[in-house]
Amino acid sequence: MAAHAYSEDVLAAAHSKKTTPKFERAKSMTFGDRELIYISGTAAIRGEETLVGVGLERQLHITMENIAELIGEAKLKMLRVYLKDMSFYEEAERLLNAYKLNIPISYMWADVCRDELLIEIEGIAVL
Repeated sequence: MAAHAYSEDVLAAAHSKKTTPKFERAKSMTFGDRELIYISGTAAIRGEETLVGVGLERQLHITMENIAELIGEAKLKMLRVYLKDMSFYEEAERLLNAYKLNIPISYMWADVCRDELLIEIEGIAVL
């Protein structure tokens, strides 16, 4: 679901006035015969609902499904992984290694877009 279409239930308050998030899920740019897809921070959100209480493994799996939906036939070239807690690093690395992506992946300890999320991933894909 596009962020600007979120219901009133999930919109962030801005000076006591509800406002839509100001980001796009991904942006596609074409240069000659190549298409680059810049993937915004993507997480375990379906529609506008966060997957709560399912653990890091399930959140990572759903996040990767969401990324696959965004990029279609394009191939991932790099990922940046934001982890809510640095203790998640080893599990996240193991889980992503199982995808056998063979691309650069950087891991960062940082806040993510919603309190209940444990992981958020952004990246670049090429078609």
